[in-house]
Amino acid sequence: MSHVYFEAMISFEEQGDKTNVTLRSIFPTAQERDFVIGKYGAVEGAQQTLARLNEFVQHQQKKDSNKLELTLPSELEARFSRLFDAPREMVWKAWTDKEHLQNWMTGPEGWTMEVLENDLRPGGNWKYVWRKTNSTEMGMHGVHREIIAPSKLVSTENWGGPYPQTVNHLVLTEENGKTRMTLTIIYPTKEARETALKTGMDDGMTVSFDRLNKLAASLR
Repeated sequence: MSHVYFEAMISFEEQGDKTNVTLRSIFPTAQERDFVIGKYGAVEGAQQTLARLNEFVQHQQKKDSNKLELTLPSELEARFSRLFDAPREMVWKAWTDKEHLQNWMTGPEGWTMEVLENDLRPGGNWKYVWRKTNSTEMGMHGVHREIIAPSKLVSTENWGGPYPQTVNHLVLTEENGKTRMTLTIIYPTKEARETALKTGMDDGMTVSFDRLNKLAASLR
């Protein structure tokens, strides 16, 4: 028996938040069916293929859920959202503790945080200064307005130069043992927001938040 032709059918059925996949092969005769099963290990092959599909889908789901998302709720706002693989308390600790903050909030490769001042209380001042390997420096500072540990932090932010002050609302919510971060930045004008977004700020955030994700998970 050199060639066997059969009809293949695949169906997808939702079961809650999962999907049941059914593969069905229809052969002209039972003999041809048994030949394919015995000769080529069709059953084992199908099981291995579906197992790889499951691993791929789970990896893709995790990759997508951890992706930094940007939305524009109003003309003055830029909202960033991301899921972290750690409890809220650990994400809060990594975000507010000086010991941990300087290990992840460094943006693209080649930058280090040289100055870190953070008086974590309502009315307290904060200041960060970064230095690149070529000695270029940049810094920002502000004042904490509202602190509700471990879920909310509202602060002003000043970069100086052409960039006006913003008000940043950080909210951390629990999602099945993980943490959803929502960072809403409020600008004084739409033009100021568009200018800031054109700097590629989301790229630097993505790199830093990847570091934060690893750090927070290690603090369990």
